[in-house]
Amino acid sequence: MQQDWRSGGVVQLVRTVALATGRRMYQVYILQSRKNGRYYTGSTNNLKRRLAEHNSGRSEYTKPTKPFDLVYSEVFETRTQAVQRERYFKTGKGREELKNIISNLHQTN
Repeated sequence: MQQDWRSGGVVQLVRTVALATGRRMYQVYILQSRKNGRYYTGSTNNLKRRLAEHNSGRSEYTKPTKPFDLVYSEVFETRTQAVQRERYFKTGKGREELKNIISNLHQTN
């Protein structure tokens, strides 16, 4: 199952699916720093909590460049799938694909 953030309801969708199936859902997310415009890629099983951690400075890696806006997210049924996608986005090909995805998001908004 994949869903991007454009719909605005991904967090609720993940909760609904997780409650209905009794399964935990995982997400790969892309944040953009309001401070320097750079992107950060991560994965989590609780996007709302993780975004709050980044924006409150509880993540050491992103603390210097907070606050962040969520620009993209994908939902997966397993942690393994989410981590694989996160790692892919951190490769040369993955960064290029991500650049295209974000560019397309800006064109549709």
